[in-house]
Parts: sequence; structure tokens; C-alpha cells
Amino acid sequence: MRERALILDTNKTQLDQALMQYQHIDYIRISTSEIRCMPQEETLAAIDNIMDRTPFQYVVASSESNMEFAGFLRSRYGLAGLGYEQALCATNKWRMRQCLANDLPMPKCWLSGHFRDNFAQLTQGEATHFIIKPLSGSSSQGVECLTIDQLHRKLECLDTLMLVEEAIKIDEEFHFDGIVDQSEIINAQLSCYDQPLLRARGQTGASIHLPSSHAMFSVAHSLAQRAIRKLELQQGVFHMEVYRQGDQVIFGEIGLRPPGAGNAESLLRLTGMNLWQAFVNSQLSRPIDNTPSRVYNGYSGIIKVYPRGYKTSDLLHLPNVVAVSELKQVTQKTSRPGVTDFRYLVFASCQSLAEFHELIKQLSNYPLT
Repeated sequence: MRERALILDTNKTQLDQALMQYQHIDYIRISTSEIRCMPQEETLAAIDNIMDRTPFQYVVASSESNMEFAGFLRSRYGLAGLGYEQALCATNKWRMRQCLANDLPMPKCWLSGHFRDNFAQLTQGEATHFIIKPLSGSSSQGVECLTIDQLHRKLECLDTLMLVEEAIKIDEEFHFDGIVDQSEIINAQLSCYDQPLLRARGQTGASIHLPSSHAMFSVAHSLAQRAIRKLELQQGVFHMEVYRQGDQVIFGEIGLRPPGAGNAESLLRLTGMNLWQAFVNSQLSRPIDNTPSRVYNGYSGIIKVYPRGYKTSDLLHLPNVVAVSELKQVTQKTSRPGVTDFRYLVFASCQSLAEFHELIKQLSNYPLT
């Protein structure tokens, strides 16, 4: 019997490239943008009809936005892969913290309604700022850092449920991305942001892939492994955000999908780790054979830059730049002030962290004079 997979499609090129490895599988694509416009009963009736007429064995999520729904469908039909409860704990930030709070160090948090009802009591401590964020979505979309007075005004006019989190002073922000097989991390890469995301300013934003000898690697690896076991992930990928505050390392969030903002492409180009292929393999119940084609020991990464009016060839002439991708239409989805819409993804490979930061500085002042 020929296999079929239901694809929750968001027009991701990297997903399509990974699916091409299995041309003997019939792919049934439904647009998640269309699903959002349909009533829930109609959506489920339509997918039930697909299952009745063309039974499928797999459901493939394509982004953070449809992972929860993919988990729901797998649970509904008894299919292999992440079930609804697992997907919920990896996409809903409140459920994530409920699941992991006893195992990982993390900031205090509350649902917005509970915080509003207990506002005076919860703001009597040392915290002077709080983070408010949507329950679902990527780590920086719709996120605000507010004073106590600003938060009070925000909560009074809020018309949707959100998460409130105690703000912490961050010295460095990292992301740790990897591949899991049989509940063990088999390949992982530590990266740091050039500046914490909520404090980012200016015309650039960078993510730097660090060597495994970096002091933070083993700490991040331990946190990620504990989260993976708690989430009961057997096979798949992860993207975890962690913060350094002095000598303390604090868990931010974890997603069971490849990183966005060009980071998955950067990791593939510069370290050989193919997170999208592993992500698809895990959803199609295929073995994960994803050992990088080379050992990574350098300082490479991605720099997002703004310079409109300049060509890709101009950026390629800069030292240590190995590739450039132009973003056709980008809408800045964060609420951070001082950050412009990015136009290019610049991939670079350097010999040292200082050399990479020098390139960031050059691009921040681009065009060069």
C-alpha cells in the first residue's frame, strides 16, 4: 500500500526540499492559512473526509504555528509522532513552564488574568520590570518588557490571555539547536546572539555558532537533555533559548522544530547540521541519519542587515562573507523599538569571535566609507 502524509503547508522551501527525499510517499497538502479562516467543525469535517477517502499515515507540521494542530490530528487518528499533549507543552509557553518548572531554572511566570487579580501582591518584590508575551509563537513576536505602571495599564485593557514573566537582567543570550534520537541528543550546536533580543537596536542582528569547546556548551546540553526527557521526545529536533546571568544559566523556551530567522539555513551551510531533514524524517517515522559532513570548530553564523539600495555582490566583497540571501518581503513582527526590517541574510565564517564582531560592526555602519 502506498504511503500518504498530510502536510500542514506554510510554503517553506526547506520543508519541500526535505520532503523530496521521499518521492514514493503521496503528499496531501492543506494550507494552514485557509484552515485559520474556517470554523473548527468545518476544518475537522474536511480532514475527516480526507482521512476517509485517502487515508494517510503521517501528519507533517511545517512551523511552530501548526505543530499543536498536527499533534491534535495525530492523537485524533492514532498516528505516530508527537501527540497533542506533547505538542502543547512545546508550543504553549504556560504549559511548557508547568511541565519543566521542577526540572529547569526559569523566571517566575503567571497567566495574565491571575496576575491582574493579584497585581498588588505580585509586584511587591524586587522586580521592577516584567515581560508580557503571547501564549504561543516564536520567542520575540509580540513580546514586551514593561515597567510595573506600564504593565498595569496593559493588563487593564488586555482582551486576550497572555503570559506575564518576571524580567531578569541578561548578560548573554544563547540558542542551542539539535537532533534527538531514542530520547538522546545525538548532534547539537550552541550559538549566541550578538545582543539579547529584547535589547536589540540598530540595523543588524546576528547569531554566532560557537565551537563545542565553549564553556556554555555542556551546560546548555545538560538543560536540553533534561527538557527532552521531560517532554518525552523520542525522535526529532529542538530549538532552545537560554540566558546567562553572571554565573547562573536560566532556561528561556524550547521548541521541537528547527529555528527560524535564517538560523536553520545557517547551521546547514556552515556546520553541516540539517535540522529540516531531521524534522521531516521524525514526522515520517524515518530513521535519523544526520551526522554533519564536517567537524565544526570555528566562529561562523548569520548576520541580518538592512542596507536597501545595495546589491548582494556588494556584501559578498566583504571579508569572511561566504554567502548572501536577499529577503524579498519582510515585516518586522517584534515589538522592540529601534529595530528595522532586515533586507539580507549574510552568512559568514571567521577565525575568532572578535573577528566576527568586527564584521558585525562593519555591517552596522554599511555602506563602508
